[in-house]
Amino acid sequence: MTIELIFGITLGYHPDSYTYLEKSSESMPLNFIENPKNFIGTFYYVIVSFFDNNTVLLLSFNIIIFALTNLCIYLKIKNSLFNNGYVYFFSCLILIFDPYRAHLSVHILKDTLIIFSFILLLCNINNFYSLFFLILGFLMRFQFYGYLPIALAFSSKKLTFIYFAIFLSALFFFNILEFSFQFEDQDKVSLDFREFDTIPNFVDYAFPYGDILRSLLWPFFRILDLAVIFHPLYFLFFIQSLALVYLIYITKSYLNYKFLLFFGVLALIAYAAPGYNSYLRYSQPVITGLFLWIGFSNAKNRFEKFK
Repeated sequence: MTIELIFGITLGYHPDSYTYLEKSSESMPLNFIENPKNFIGTFYYVIVSFFDNNTVLLLSFNIIIFALTNLCIYLKIKNSLFNNGYVYFFSCLILIFDPYRAHLSVHILKDTLIIFSFILLLCNINNFYSLFFLILGFLMRFQFYGYLPIALAFSSKKLTFIYFAIFLSALFFFNILEFSFQFEDQDKVSLDFREFDTIPNFVDYAFPYGDILRSLLWPFFRILDLAVIFHPLYFLFFIQSLALVYLIYITKSYLNYKFLLFFGVLALIAYAAPGYNSYLRYSQPVITGLFLWIGFSNAKNRFEKFK
């Protein structure tokens, strides 16, 4: 937070922060208790109201959630963290203390809680606690079901069918042929029009060619940080991407068919994301989940072969 303030990145950098503060009312916590389903996808307004729109308390809450997310990731991968060399160790640390997630945590945004819900869902995927984080995820973002295919990479065979059924049911019931990852209007407005967002989105191409190109290319842009070619500001993601690519390579995760689950979800988000900066936010749970999968499941199996 201090570093961002030095560089002039204040609370108003994300206009949605003001939207949450302005549209939250004192009655929301009570209304939520009376009828929770009315707050699916908008629960963060209830949280803002619960903290009486106090900026200091809300930022402190976000920072604590960010720290708890990091702790859960660490506990999940610690067995492989210290046994595979210094490059592996520091690569994991970069991704545990992800600078972009840190940035999101020092603003009044729901992304930190969404990532927390998703990571805790993955960490508890094979027990009853996962249900709580699944519900919390839906409360935070209505389209949380779009992330569920990734749960198949972590779940047991018994639960694989359940999560796959939930995902397909959501696609059918909500008619997600359009796959609207274009969440609240304020999210789109705050993220689409940065002067440095010059990454091609191919919107000038006839439907559906532009959407297909975006779906095929943006996942590579996200994982490899190819966006830095278009603006030097994206160098902030370069070290993170370097660490992620190293882990993907050293564990040979790209050879595992489950890697396609992550790439597929990234492609679906790219299909509907209105701009690359919004794509960064919507895809962050996927990138964090990808690191968790590499650091826990794939890395564990890979390195045990050489012991």
